[in-house]
Amino acid sequence: MSADLENQKILLANLESLFQEGGLQTKLEEPDDYAPFYTLISRFANLGKEENFVVDLQLSFLPLVVSRSSDISSKKYLFQIFVEIIEEFNETQELEILKTINKINSKISTGSFGITGTVVYFKWNVMFDTNINLNLSLYTSLLESYCDCALFTIDHFIDTISQVSTTQVSATQALEINDHLGFFKT
Repeated sequence: MSADLENQKILLANLESLFQEGGLQTKLEEPDDYAPFYTLISRFANLGKEENFVVDLQLSFLPLVVSRSSDISSKKYLFQIFVEIIEEFNETQELEILKTINKINSKISTGSFGITGTVVYFKWNVMFDTNINLNLSLYTSLLESYCDCALFTIDHFIDTISQVSTTQVSATQALEINDHLGFFKT
């Protein structure tokens, strides 16, 4: 196993321990041919204001990204948080869902909602140096704060997206009903 992959495993295992201490269900998946990297799956419940949604955060370091401006000795990866928000929706609602997530994405500063097939997801990528020799506890804390930010965003908008995906209301109505932070006031 490469040192980079080992560092990623250590970081995700530390994060897994923190989540388990908080009573969360977790699973650290090994690399395979489909996903040649470790993935930590952590189940979070009670998201949303109207319903109690349960989501699985999939956390992983995507393969090395090298840019001309970066130091080659630095081991930079994309730390990705990926969450399926709605696992299946009525395809007749796709346009309303796209309107909804487009409006939401224009207001949030980190991450974005999207659609693939009949799945609505949230994804957040951030460049991350996996050289844990610098400070393991600091790096773990940083990853935890990224997860907290992603969960805050999901928690705020999951009701809106769910209502539109189940044809309860239009995109405009859902955004007005669930605008707890005043993002969409005109």
